Amino acid sequence: MSATNHTTNYNLPQFIGTDKPTWLTDVNGALSAIDTQMKANADSASSASASATTANTSIGTLSELTTTAKTNLVGAINEVNTGISTAQNTANSAVSTASSANDKATLALSNTALFNLTSFVTTQASNFVNVSLFNSMSGSLTVATNTDGSIFKVYGNVAFSKDFGEGKFTIHSAVRPTSQFVISPVGFITEASGYIRPVDVTVKTNGDLEFSLYSGALTGTSMLLPACIYFAKDFGDTPTPNN
Repeated sequence: MSATNHTTNYNLPQFIGTDKPTWLTDVNGALSAIDTQMKANADSASSASASATTANTSIGTLSELTTTAKTNLVGAINEVNTGISTAQNTANSAVSTASSANDKATLALSNTALFNLTSFVTTQASNFVNVSLFNSMSGSLTVATNTDGSIFKVYGNVAFSKDFGEGKFTIHSAVRPTSQFVISPVGFITEASGYIRPVDVTVKTNGDLEFSLYSGALTGTSMLLPACIYFAKDFGDTPTPNN
């Protein structure tokens, strides 16, 4: 979605974390509004300056003016100066607002790009490695990552034809965490009886995803991994436990 909020005076976009701004609509619209107002301010200042010049030409030399005329002239000059100063301040404020809006739009677009998953790699069950205690498997798992491997999804379905108890298997990926961590659970085992058990995955620094699972069913066991977003990098907002 575009900007959730807007400024009071010129209706410029104000973004929140979940907004998805666009250059053509949000940023171009904001800059167009600022440009229009700045031109109006410049025209106003130019008109005031021209009026002052005309007044100076019309009134003659200062020595020829009466005291009253001089007082009126000083008041008129002060009024012109105030108008020019106000116009300049308004223009400066508009430039500052434009810069702020551009910075926020750039940050929002950058955050949007961060979540753009561009790589999708699917591994068939027959190509799982380091397999232990499984009799027969079918299906596949897909790993989707962004450009630097800091954000990823792993999802898919795998069916098991026989009882295997506790087992493990590994698939390779482009995920690159700075340190090994465990997602528990990353998915679920569903047995024919309807019993559901969790599936854990250890994400290693070399990109290996090692799955650990358990089933006590004799037949009809399947594993489901929903397509959830996971962070392989600490972006500075990860809470730490208190000692």
